[in-house]
Amino acid sequence: MRFAIIIAFLTLGFAASAGAAGPYDGSWSGEATGTARAGGTFSGACTGVATATITDNQLKGSIAFGRSTYNMGGRIAADGTFTGQLGSVAFTGKFAGAAFEGSYQGNSNCTNSRVTMKRS
Repeated sequence: MRFAIIIAFLTLGFAASAGAAGPYDGSWSGEATGTARAGGTFSGACTGVATATITDNQLKGSIAFGRSTYNMGGRIAADGTFTGQLGSVAFTGKFAGAAFEGSYQGNSNCTNSRVTMKRS
């Protein structure tokens, strides 16, 4: 009997923590902006449309630059600090309320690469 009660409490504890929503959970959208480098041979865009979904402080989404789309993902810390990847490059930023500002290392044709999103 005592064993069954312990198992019941443990099960309820795991179920409660699994259903806890993070403070940034939901759909987010915005834009990526960058500046074309002088003399670059880039025929694509340095600006794009960003969309993401956050669940339990885990971001998954993508940014579409013209005809190319790159996946992004990463983790949000309790203080809103974001650390992740955009395609194959590091992507960092900060969530504050319903807004996000971040940056990533642009390719050889774009510089000043930034991402801004708002909860949608």
